[in-house]
Amino acid sequence: MLDADGNPVQRNFVHVSDLVEAMVLALDHPNARQQTFNICMDEPVDYRKVADYLHQTRNLSAGRN
Repeated sequence: MLDADGNPVQRNFVHVSDLVEAMVLALDHPNARQQTFNICMDEPVDYRKVADYLHQTRNLSAGRN
């Protein structure tokens, strides 16, 4: 996946059920008021690294020109 300039993007992923569970727990916990929580990944997925890995381990092409 590339951005508008042709650079590989980086993304974070979270499963919907994990997001909902975290929100419910935070809403119901008195110490969670005005706190920030990271319920996603600690490091985004780098699509270039994924493409390189799949090419090296599975000989799959990322469709690069």
